[in-house]
Amino acid sequence: MANESSVVGGSSMVNGFNANETLSCRGYPKQRICLVGSLKDNESVVQAAKCQGLPVVYSESGEEFAGDRGTVFVVENFEGPLFEQLKQRSLVLGPLVLLQCAERSIPFPDKGRPIYNLAMDGLVIVFTGFKSRSELCELLLLSHYMGASVRDKFSSRTVTHCVADCVTSAKYELSDALDIPIMKKEWLLEAWAHRNEKDFSVTSESMRGKTETTKGRCSLVSPSSVRFTDA
Repeated sequence: MANESSVVGGSSMVNGFNANETLSCRGYPKQRICLVGSLKDNESVVQAAKCQGLPVVYSESGEEFAGDRGTVFVVENFEGPLFEQLKQRSLVLGPLVLLQCAERSIPFPDKGRPIYNLAMDGLVIVFTGFKSRSELCELLLLSHYMGASVRDKFSSRTVTHCVADCVTSAKYELSDALDIPIMKKEWLLEAWAHRNEKDFSVTSESMRGKTETTKGRCSLVSPSSVRFTDA
């Protein structure tokens, strides 16, 4: 059986990554939105930024505001040295977040961590059965980038989805008993592949049909190495 304690929660860590980690910028008064790079030429993003009621500034790199907790950076790419630098002390959003917030007439999410889109906004996920810490860390990041919350302890009142890599775990059994959707990791990977689609729904029937799993779809092998098939 995979060690459930490998799932990050509370102050637990996976490869130095804390699933519940929030930056010191969370809750800090936001003073401006900085559109980085070519986003200044995207009129839809500019107008969506202005809908947030904060001054909108433009920068080629954002470096002049780096470290400023009051600046919200909007960047196109969630990788590379610039992204790593800006996210250290500031909130970083993807342009799609601004477009989705403007469409829904809601403020941007301030969870103290980077958010690329709202594809999983409102979802609360538990992970179970993952043996590879590096793989789990990647899936945690993708969940957070798409607006989901991640929990270590199972609660039937809050958990909306279970992402499982093994059927021999307490969280899998609880999710199955409570009819909480149990998803394969491909659910997250497929959602991330659609990350630039504003109206993409991670809970659509087509997504569930591709990536939801049941016991009947599991490989019949020894419990220590049970894995889901792609069928």
